[in-house]
Amino acid sequence: MRHCCPNFQSKSYAKNSDLSVRMALCGRLKLFAEFLAAGSHTASLSYSCQVRLLSSTSHRSEAAVIPVEKKDRLPPEIQENEETGKKPMSKAMKAYLERAREHELFMAEEKKAFQIGRRHLANMMGLEESSMTQEDMDAAVSYLFPSGLFEPKARPFMRDPEIVFPKRKAAEFDESGRPHHTLFYTQLPNFYGVMHDICRYLEECDSLQSAAFRKARRSGPPGTGGPVVIKDEDKITVKGTQWLRKPAVEARLLEAIDDKRYAHLTGALDRLLAHPFAHTFKPFIESWRQPMFVDVTLQEVAKEEFDEDGRKFCRGEAKRKWAYARVKIYAAGTGVFSVNGHEYLPDVMKTVQEREVVSFPLLLTGLLGQVDVHCERAELGQPLMTYSSTHFWNQSKSPLFQFTFHVLNQASLSNKAGIGTPQVEGGYRVILPGFYIPPVCKGDEIKWNLGYSARAGAMRLAMSRALTGLVDEDMRKRMRLAGLLTEDMRYRERKRPGHDGARKKWTWKKR
Repeated sequence: MRHCCPNFQSKSYAKNSDLSVRMALCGRLKLFAEFLAAGSHTASLSYSCQVRLLSSTSHRSEAAVIPVEKKDRLPPEIQENEETGKKPMSKAMKAYLERAREHELFMAEEKKAFQIGRRHLANMMGLEESSMTQEDMDAAVSYLFPSGLFEPKARPFMRDPEIVFPKRKAAEFDESGRPHHTLFYTQLPNFYGVMHDICRYLEECDSLQSAAFRKARRSGPPGTGGPVVIKDEDKITVKGTQWLRKPAVEARLLEAIDDKRYAHLTGALDRLLAHPFAHTFKPFIESWRQPMFVDVTLQEVAKEEFDEDGRKFCRGEAKRKWAYARVKIYAAGTGVFSVNGHEYLPDVMKTVQEREVVSFPLLLTGLLGQVDVHCERAELGQPLMTYSSTHFWNQSKSPLFQFTFHVLNQASLSNKAGIGTPQVEGGYRVILPGFYIPPVCKGDEIKWNLGYSARAGAMRLAMSRALTGLVDEDMRKRMRLAGLLTEDMRYRERKRPGHDGARKKWTWKKR
């Protein structure tokens, strides 16, 4: 090491305190402590700003070294950790431990409250707490707290706190603040870790393919490379499955990703799946896929019944908006199609579109003209409990209270409106058959919102459900893929106050 000039060394000795501050600021606490512990040594600075220990005989007379205790100069955290032999804990780790402790106390209180509430709920419903399932709790809560809210998430519920409150990520760093994951700088280490794994799997698949090609070329005829044959049991079957959706991916990674990153992930998985040697990582690929639909075998199939004459038939019920339909389909028929006792369809279904929608299940299954269909349809009716009452009939003569009720199997359809007539007993007593039709009253005139698509959709779904008991498994799959077994849950959107309609606004005028 190059020696310092005497002038620079004398200045360094004269300013021993400045030297200690410089070394402490440079982070050389250990070397600084050794320097202070050496009572008979002095130090000097070289041009490279390094500390050099000098012997006790070289410059003993030039400067006097004041011995300083090591513990007095070190911070209290370092003194404590040196006594216990542990590394210092970072502030980030302390903050994480504090948050984790608060979360554990919160979850413990929530679990305790859940157990107490579950015990009280079992006592109120007369059930055993040990055998009480989540379905029983949902049914009990819906019975005790009836709600008319349309949004299921806004209704009262009672579930395990582990399900209600989201999971939290574990500490991504150790006590000293050093991160565990090598991709911590990306802010999404789990996501990019999966992307790196997919890239590594692709490279391994390429190497396996090259090795198989070389092996086949050596074993095959000269000048030709034999084909690489993949066994059938090694192929990955992805029929009926799809990649995990974005919410499921975020729940698995515990990280929020945008649509662009989700597209990159699915694209990389598609490239891995299309590789000939993708079966090597079959468990990894299957872990990122989910069933696309519920198999038709898990759906309810119509039961076969027999009438007094021994004819086989199946029943089906369905609703669409405010329309409701019940259907009986007899096997080995002559093609009879009746709606509320009327076999001439143009009188019941005015439009061609409505007749085409209703006849589509029979055309797809090939049973048009081979079965008899008897449909009982409520015109825009909503199922209620059948009871006898004088309510609403003798309270007012206003059209608002004079409801028209459609009686299944007994009402006669008018050619114009298609509305059944009510049954009146004793002049004022009305039999509510189980379906009511809310009218739209404008003055003294009653207008009925006759929805042709709703009536046809209810009949088509009811017929499709009844036909499931008369066809085989393959035809049920075709019906499911055609959308005949899927219920349309859409309803007419309500009119907003101050607007011309549900979405239509008034014409904006500046003045």
